[in-house]
Amino acid sequence: MLRAFKVIGFALAASAIAVTGWSVGVRYADGGPTPPKWETINADLPPDRVIKLPDNEIAPEEMVVIAANAGDVADWGHGVIDVPAAWKLSKGKGAKVAVLDTGCDFGHRDLKRVTGKDFTGSRSGAADVNGHGTHCLGVVGAAENGEGVVGVAPEAEMVSGKVLGDNGSGLSSWIAAGIDWAIGEKVDVISMSLGSDAPDQRIGAAVERARAAGIIVVAAAGNSGPRENTAGWPGRFPGVVCVGAIDSDTKTAQFSSRGAALVVAAPGVNVRSCYPGDRFATMSGTSMATPYVAGVAALYVSRCKEAGVKWSAEEFARLIQKTSRDLAPAGRDTATGFGLIRPAALLAELVPPKQPDVPTMPPPKDPDAPPAVDRIEIVPPPGFTANGKPITKIILELGSVKP
Repeated sequence: MLRAFKVIGFALAASAIAVTGWSVGVRYADGGPTPPKWETINADLPPDRVIKLPDNEIAPEEMVVIAANAGDVADWGHGVIDVPAAWKLSKGKGAKVAVLDTGCDFGHRDLKRVTGKDFTGSRSGAADVNGHGTHCLGVVGAAENGEGVVGVAPEAEMVSGKVLGDNGSGLSSWIAAGIDWAIGEKVDVISMSLGSDAPDQRIGAAVERARAAGIIVVAAAGNSGPRENTAGWPGRFPGVVCVGAIDSDTKTAQFSSRGAALVVAAPGVNVRSCYPGDRFATMSGTSMATPYVAGVAALYVSRCKEAGVKWSAEEFARLIQKTSRDLAPAGRDTATGFGLIRPAALLAELVPPKQPDVPTMPPPKDPDAPPAVDRIEIVPPPGFTANGKPITKIILELGSVKP
């Protein structure tokens, strides 16, 4: 009899699992004298692939203490790409972003509006015990609440799909399920700071479904730089906004993966954001640059909705190409794509900012002009009478009419 098994991390209750072609074979040990046997299940599905966080992003580089009276602290990246200028046009209201990662600290002071779902079977459910997902969510949209940090799109709605386990790795089927869930949640943007060095059929098909639903899909290039052709999937799938990382000097991060799929770059070195336990930490990686771009996508969607302008993933990519700051070498390159994202320029290109209403002022008086006429005299023809009396002059005066 076929027995059920579950995944705990990557330990299986079944005694072994193997993949042959497109079939999955599982050998079950029932503890009895009968030798284990192989049974094939889900023969029409491709094999699950292990997907993980980009290298060197498991632990935070530094825990950060933010004083309670410090207000909303904006990280250095906000200044480099001038997020405050973009906030004059939008803060993300009305846009919805799904972050597919290791979950969320739902009790964090800056993330209390986030809801989520677990796809990994973790004992911690949708909660984040790894830290990576919470950090990425904070970059996208940590609340502007007078404390902690503030994200790129602090008024955007956010949902968290836990598609990577507590150890930072997951199966492609979990990620595909998370993408489909995000589609059902009617999100506008999907942010994925995860990757693999080879394409996966399940994830690729799910990405296509998301794009068909009009969703902007943003993904990390990876941390395998500076070697060329190291950008990973899902960032390399067609139509995905593949993101590289720069440092505070706007230099390409040494670790940032390179490749022809790169579309744009964003801050990704020593980025300060939320961390489980209602704390804050700095982390580095294209994983941190990716939610920066996802946050800008939320600002873009919000601005379009407010202005009644139709938006699309293709138009967002076109505006990235048109408005990004070109970084060396000149032109599109394999390290930063079209360059450093510039949210304010992107939004201004989309819909020019509204000009303030100016009251209409009367034209200045011409000192040489004749006085305004408010009295008219008419000389009637000879013999003109009224009520039997001769009239020699008729005077018309302009004034209010009395009832």
